[in-house]
Amino acid sequence: MQNEPPAALRQAICRRQGCYRLFFICRYCDRGQVYCSPECRNIARREQLRAANRRYSQSPEAILDHRQRQDDYRRRKAGLPPRLKEIVTDHTSAPLSRSSTRPSSDSVSPLRFISKRLCAGGMRTGGLRTQEA
Repeated sequence: MQNEPPAALRQAICRRQGCYRLFFICRYCDRGQVYCSPECRNIARREQLRAANRRYSQSPEAILDHRQRQDDYRRRKAGLPPRLKEIVTDHTSAPLSRSSTRPSSDSVSPLRFISKRLCAGGMRTGGLRTQEA
């Protein structure tokens, strides 16, 4: 193991708005990750869903759907059967724990390494040295 070359790392910047942290991932573990952590990935996904729901709610189709749901609600309140069988507006997912909503401030570092296994050879685990001018 001592004669193996160091693992090649891909340098990337987190794409979540407001994060933009520099992170590194070894070539073996690289699957095209664009977020520095699972927390950033989950936050970005929720932001994407909110934006999609906002765009949809302003469309003519959504206005009609809302009108139908309100009509069904009023019919139920009046004791009449609803016209539609079921309306599903969003898919469900597993509930998020409080710790996954935002990364803690003490765990934030300017550089982050992502790897699912211990890569052979001298994979750097600390920050990069900057040259002094």
